[in-house]
Amino acid sequence: MDTSWSSEIRGKRHRRPILRPRMLKPSEQYRAEAIHWHTLGDTYNALGMAHRALVCYKRSRSLAQKAGEPESQRENDWTVLTKVGKAYQALGQTRCAISYHVDSLHIARIMGDTERQLEALLHLSIVYNTLGYIHHAMACYLQRLSLYRKQGDRVSEALVLADLGRGYDTLGNIDEAIDLCEQSLVLAREIRNRRTESIALTFLGMAYGHFGDVGRMQNYV
Repeated sequence: MDTSWSSEIRGKRHRRPILRPRMLKPSEQYRAEAIHWHTLGDTYNALGMAHRALVCYKRSRSLAQKAGEPESQRENDWTVLTKVGKAYQALGQTRCAISYHVDSLHIARIMGDTERQLEALLHLSIVYNTLGYIHHAMACYLQRLSLYRKQGDRVSEALVLADLGRGYDTLGNIDEAIDLCEQSLVLAREIRNRRTESIALTFLGMAYGHFGDVGRMQNYV
């Protein structure tokens, strides 16, 4: 028997194939890196390190755009823009947040995504109120009100009516403020939402106080 030959055969039988990793396509590489930076941004954000989170989110968006795929790119864009806007808010750089929330609203409208539109409008209304841009905040409330009514979301509708009433009160339009707060109160009682009812009563009392009707104000506040 040729022992050298048999040894060679045994070696071949037991030799394991070398597995070589598949090379990623450029779009896959960009997508993987975008996910990495996005995850890192979330980590920094959770640690309260908003400045570093901003850098990561912006890097993630840039890489995701290079990856292509318009549909997934829009979803990623909306998410990143929203997180960047919120990070600026956390840093107290409220004006910087506006353009990001406006862009996220635009993308949500292109996508036809009502929930994302509502979230963008909510963040915008908070930013505008913080800056004292009451008219701009009111415009956001009105858009949210329209969307909630289309959805049949009566709880959110009642709450936004109260917010609108408070906005008109701030602007000095007391009659409109009282009317909207009363609408909110009626709706809150219909759906038996005590939290919104309490908010509507408080805002209504404040409006009557500014109207000079102290008696009615004391009934509500």
